[in-house]
Amino acid sequence: MKKTKSFKSIFFKSNFKFYTKKNYKANALFVDRERLDSSITNSLVAHAIHKKKKCNIIILTDKVEKSLIVNFYKKLGFSEFIFGINKLKYFLNFHFSILAFFISFKTILKTYFFGFSWFIKNFKVKKTLIGDLVYDTYLKFSKKYTNPQVDLNFIKFLFVAVFRTLVINDLLSKNNIRQILSSTQNYSFNSGIALRIGVYNKIKNFYLHGTSKNKIELKNHTIDEIYHGPYNISYGSCANNFKKFNPSAKKINNFLKKRKKLSSVNYYTDRDFYKANSKKKNSEFLRKIQKTDKKIILYACHALSDAAHGGGINYCFDNYFQQLDETLKIVNKYNKDNIWLIRPHPSSKDLDEEKLIKNLLNKNYNTNENILFCSSEISIQKLYKLCDTVVTGNGTVGLEFMSEGKNCILAGESPYSKKLNLNFKSKQNYFNR
Repeated sequence: MKKTKSFKSIFFKSNFKFYTKKNYKANALFVDRERLDSSITNSLVAHAIHKKKKCNIIILTDKVEKSLIVNFYKKLGFSEFIFGINKLKYFLNFHFSILAFFISFKTILKTYFFGFSWFIKNFKVKKTLIGDLVYDTYLKFSKKYTNPQVDLNFIKFLFVAVFRTLVINDLLSKNNIRQILSSTQNYSFNSGIALRIGVYNKIKNFYLHGTSKNKIELKNHTIDEIYHGPYNISYGSCANNFKKFNPSAKKINNFLKKRKKLSSVNYYTDRDFYKANSKKKNSEFLRKIQKTDKKIILYACHALSDAAHGGGINYCFDNYFQQLDETLKIVNKYNKDNIWLIRPHPSSKDLDEEKLIKNLLNKNYNTNENILFCSSEISIQKLYKLCDTVVTGNGTVGLEFMSEGKNCILAGESPYSKKLNLNFKSKQNYFNR
């Protein structure tokens, strides 16, 4: 049987020229995400920055020098590397380790007394806000979103993030960095922190964002994005572009029809796990619900472990689980006149969050006939017709419901919320709706 040659064997045996260092005075920092797919796409953008902005490329990575990804970069011609956070780094930068310890210790005490809400919106290092990045990283990778605490996991993520911020801030100034290229604006790893430092120090930056299976968008990170989210049509470049956007009613209706059928090619409908399958048992569930005379409210969950502040830090709750938990408590105590359908995010099955939501409802609200679990396999299209209102954090489901003439309650700022006067700046304001 003939063996098929691997990408690795073909690539490293090939002879080609890609990147060549020039005698440019300025440098661009290329922050590695440590994934081969990102390495390929980012290398192309880094090369374009090198050519257009007249900057040499320096790669920041946490990978070891002999790793596949570093060898991949070297094969492309990149030669300048800064190897990031490892145990040796703490000793070589002992002064930063000591400073990180004292900053972390002071912050732990303040967070213990003032809470995570204070930490998320106020914690800065070298005048750079990183509290939301650290908090989202802690929840995502320690899976503590149901009960976040100032525990050892949080302390570890905090210390490492402070140390990263000090080190990256120092290398930006020492290496005359004029451009920053990253893969993501979320989480307190090299990518997110480097972008934040760039924003607060007015260094031009770029990051890549997937918009569909076959498309990638190149964006700039800004202060507006940090507070209001990356696609808010009321701020920054998105606001300027939205002013020029004037589609006809026919085009809007055609788009909505395609979106309902999940046939429009965009980030939200082009991924397989959003294509819900309505099974027989779900049809029976819908038939039973349709018989009620009460108003039906859909609570559309986000993926509970997701970065709740990736869409902006203007959010009434600390995380998505806290919103769900506190909303259910209020509904259980005061709301007797409506049926509430609690629908997990479609990706929650893969994350075992759907099981957690079922257990929460069975344990605490089993006797309340007005609070019901709604499978993510029931399509949103069917729920448009059934429900009067949707409640969510800041997701696109709110805009979809309003497009159908239904009500929407948000707990955070979304790309469309300010235009439609839907912003809620406090929990009390949110619960009063």
